Amino acid sequence: MELSFYTIKDTKKELFATEELHLGLNKINIVLPVFDQFDEIVCEWNNPGACVVTGINTGFYENLLIVSSNGVNDENLHLFDMPFCSLGLKKSKEAKHDEETVTVNFSIRCYSYPDDRAYITAIGNVIESLGPMKDKYKTRCELALHDYTEMRNSTFWRLTAVPRKIVERIRTGNYSLPAALRTKTNVQVPNVTDITKHRRESEEKHVFEHPVKFSILVPLYNTPPRFLKEMIISVQRQTYSNWELCLADASDKSQAKVASIVKKFAQNDSRIKYLQLAENRGISYNTNECEKMATGDYIALLDHDDLLHPSALYMSMKAIEEEGADFTYTDEVTFEGTNINKFITINYKCDYAKDTLISNNYICHFSTFKKQLFEDCGGFQDKYNGSQDHALILQLTSKASKVVHIPEILYFWRSHNNSTAQNIEAKPYAIRAGYNAVKDFLGEQGIHCEVTSSPAAKTIYHVHYELLGKPKISIIIPNKNCYPVLKNCIDSVFAKTEYDNYEIVVVDNGSTEYTLMNYYEELQSYPNVKILKYDKEFNYAAINNYAVHNATGEYIVFLNNDTEVISAEWLSEMLMYAQRADVGAVGAKLIYPNETIQHAGIIIGAGEDHIAAHAHLGWSRNTVGYMGKLCYVSNVMAVTGACLMTKKSTFIGVGGFDEKNFAVAYNDVDYCLKLYQEGFNNVFNPFAELYHYESISRGSDRVGENKERFDREVAAFRKKWGSVLENGDPYYNVHLSEDALYKIPWFDE
Repeated sequence: MELSFYTIKDTKKELFATEELHLGLNKINIVLPVFDQFDEIVCEWNNPGACVVTGINTGFYENLLIVSSNGVNDENLHLFDMPFCSLGLKKSKEAKHDEETVTVNFSIRCYSYPDDRAYITAIGNVIESLGPMKDKYKTRCELALHDYTEMRNSTFWRLTAVPRKIVERIRTGNYSLPAALRTKTNVQVPNVTDITKHRRESEEKHVFEHPVKFSILVPLYNTPPRFLKEMIISVQRQTYSNWELCLADASDKSQAKVASIVKKFAQNDSRIKYLQLAENRGISYNTNECEKMATGDYIALLDHDDLLHPSALYMSMKAIEEEGADFTYTDEVTFEGTNINKFITINYKCDYAKDTLISNNYICHFSTFKKQLFEDCGGFQDKYNGSQDHALILQLTSKASKVVHIPEILYFWRSHNNSTAQNIEAKPYAIRAGYNAVKDFLGEQGIHCEVTSSPAAKTIYHVHYELLGKPKISIIIPNKNCYPVLKNCIDSVFAKTEYDNYEIVVVDNGSTEYTLMNYYEELQSYPNVKILKYDKEFNYAAINNYAVHNATGEYIVFLNNDTEVISAEWLSEMLMYAQRADVGAVGAKLIYPNETIQHAGIIIGAGEDHIAAHAHLGWSRNTVGYMGKLCYVSNVMAVTGACLMTKKSTFIGVGGFDEKNFAVAYNDVDYCLKLYQEGFNNVFNPFAELYHYESISRGSDRVGENKERFDREVAAFRKKWGSVLENGDPYYNVHLSEDALYKIPWFDE
């Protein structure tokens, strides 16, 4: 980091600078002589990494910062990385000049250096950047460098490393520095808070063929001054400049500073529009008042205490022009209080997914959409206050012709004591509004349901669809020998299944066990059990295809013999979705006997062979999963055939399982991709739970004779679905780990 210091309107340029380093906290102390003509003091630096300015102490100078990026001044403390930054202080008009010097203290938290040697090098750069003053202060700085180096190389320093770190964290309040900003070897930490100088220049110069104007709607209510300023600045720093900021202020009369701050910004920026509301009539009404000021082609939603990445509008415009989007949304992070680098959650989202959105407003921020869409939906509805965003986004996405997900973190959701991000679950009216928003949305489509909260959160939902009649379900279980395994499976179906209109079709593939034959005779005494014989070579796909054609149910459940029912509602939960005309396959949550996840949907392109892998494999059953995904229904590319429900007519219509290419492996994934290709939605339902004693009866595909056959099936899958593998799974974010475990490579340890 290169630093330079100077005074404005001063020809003497008398200055002395010192620097102290404390375990990653870069403290800058500037000691200045006091002269009447010193009106402003400025510090500049070239920013190589994640730097945040904090901790200002100004003496009799005003606590008023001048923060500049590429020559644009803002009188506010900023939270962003910038390729070039400056920070300064204005002298107070009431300042008393009864001291000879004033010390200006501030801190720069910097996480870009891999070790202390790099910090020392940075201090050397400070000396070099002092220009004409370099020689005057070089000796003092060199002495400081020498003392610092001696100290860091001492035995005492090494022996006290651990207690010093503990004391420093207590002193600075830095108890939980996010892993995203810890220095790691060979890890590329993405620049989530700002952009490089080159990127900014490139985006600002880019000429779109059909540029649109964004109207950013922000309802204000008693917004803390600092948060308000930072929000406005984050909009002003957009690399795409064709925007207007529409602010409707419903603040209490005691909060007149809100209006004062906005009006000051508006004086210097005509794109900022302000409306003082007579009263606070709720967030929906207030936001609609913002929209009345809007003259743009697209609407964008921004909360009054949140922040936009500088490229947010540029990337949205790019999606609009290149992909014809009439609705866009981005990834986001939630950060704590005033520290944008203290991440609470990092929400890497999937592409548009109807069922996922119904269960959970994962789209949320940052959304932009055609103004006409907003008006067609009737804007925000007062009756959904507290869940108004979810209600509107459900409507907008259902009417949009092209919903585009931008897989970049472009929105920073601030969590503090009074924010929705922190307190939504403590607001019963918001929870009820969420239930009603989902129920009403589905009701408009003629779908009847009840809505409750999921285990993940009060505002993530479990939708209970009304069953359309009581159709017959055929549960198909292939089996060879393994009497106790099969008996455990069937006993659990009989004992725990609440839905009673089903048949069990056991397909025997050459069993020889005497005890099993006796068990088959017992089973045939049940009116809803059928035993079929398939005496050819083991071919899972062919066995199940044969069984389907001999099944009498309208719906089919493919069930492995090494499973055990846990939840009584497993069949009805799966049927709720399978009965829909747009749904192809429904999968269940499968649990290992050690209470960890075996299956929670399948991610395409993941895993050892980069073909497919089980999502959340090995996670504890008691966790909610990444962003709550183990606790709500979501769309997936594929589900496992170990427990899969589908319509019989749909199965036959797409040709069933591929017996030729996928006799054992990937036939279920291939089937699901055929459904997806035909426009069906595939669904993972965590409320249908079973244990899975995986591959007890068949063994592993990775060893022995199975491996050669498995390798052929892998090759066949790549040949058939190469384009799908290349494009990636739309329900799994490209920034997440390739093992389908929802890890964030640059963040997770």
